[in-house]
Amino acid sequence: MNLWNIPWRAHRKYQLDGFSELAKSSIDTFLVNILGYRFLYKHVLQERLQQLSRDRLHAEGDYQIYESCTKEVPTKSRKGIPQEGSPSETYWPGDRFVCTLTDTKVLGPVGPAVTTDGRLIAETVGTPQLADRRVGVAVAKALVNSPRHATATLNGDETPDIQFEMATILLPPWNNYYHWTIECLPRIRLLEMYAAEEGEYPDLLVPSNRSSWVNEMIDRVDYQGRVVTWNGDVAHIDRLVIPSFPDPTREECQWLRNRMRGDEIAGSNKKHIYISRTDATARRVDNIDEIQPVLDRYGFETYVLSELSVAEQINLFANAEVVVAPHGAGLANIVYADDVEVIELFGNKKIASFARLAEILDYGYIDLDCEQRGVNLVVDPDRLDTAIQSIVAE
Repeated sequence: MNLWNIPWRAHRKYQLDGFSELAKSSIDTFLVNILGYRFLYKHVLQERLQQLSRDRLHAEGDYQIYESCTKEVPTKSRKGIPQEGSPSETYWPGDRFVCTLTDTKVLGPVGPAVTTDGRLIAETVGTPQLADRRVGVAVAKALVNSPRHATATLNGDETPDIQFEMATILLPPWNNYYHWTIECLPRIRLLEMYAAEEGEYPDLLVPSNRSSWVNEMIDRVDYQGRVVTWNGDVAHIDRLVIPSFPDPTREECQWLRNRMRGDEIAGSNKKHIYISRTDATARRVDNIDEIQPVLDRYGFETYVLSELSVAEQINLFANAEVVVAPHGAGLANIVYADDVEVIELFGNKKIASFARLAEILDYGYIDLDCEQRGVNLVVDPDRLDTAIQSIVAE
């Protein structure tokens, strides 16, 4: 999080949710991001704590490859956004696997899992490209959640009261729509491959403080094992089942689309949709009145995704032909489209979360640079018109 943006976000948070929610989120931000991660983890703990990386898992436990990957995927950094005359930066995501480790513990509320000798299992919180920061944030959250128990676990001194015989964890580092959709749900694909071979499903540990839309996702994905609500206290897991963390790959995206769409997609009229962020604390379009005539000219319909159920969002994007939206978690829904053109609106900060999805799924994609105004965006109507025209004229 950019610390300079905190006052802008705080003001919007107060407008949307009131003082009590602003106070709570401000305290959480200070404790986790500043005190826990930027100070305690980065300056004190990082050099002392050891990680168990992906390339060491095969030597540590029961390791089985379920799918070989032959194609590289774009990086999530801004270099993963293709530019004219310059392809996106890519990397090899590695084969898809499941590894089982015995006698482990898991820190709450979001991991990571920990071996008996105190090593942090990086695969439980992120891919190798993201693991360093993800581990740090997870440890910071654990220390804020329960300082004494987290410290004892990291030192190898904790004996948890909560016990599971065989389990896997579905705990995103940040509780938002993107991380649940793209990083959590695809892990179930490998768990099903594992269960088909082993004859049993591991318990699926999910957080107790999850949103209603998370419950809808879990119901819709229809995991055949036991889904267990976990309160975030340190837990002991006799056999921890670790599916490789989704990058995602094309196969993971296609599985997710087919699984979550099911046979319930209604309508066949391809829509032009604009995703509004009027309900958000950042990246709202300040000059919507100036770009509305452009959107109207091309028949765009405006949606606020927080007003829709998960099923309604899936149905909306499954019937989308063109999507225009500021960068935001709701764009994860493009994974449910058949063939869509995406125009993503950016301010000063650019990240390839959705450019990479578009490339993986062979969608058309345009990144449109906008003026940054505080934490919000000002969109040039003429440049937006040109971008849309380049799509609809094809």
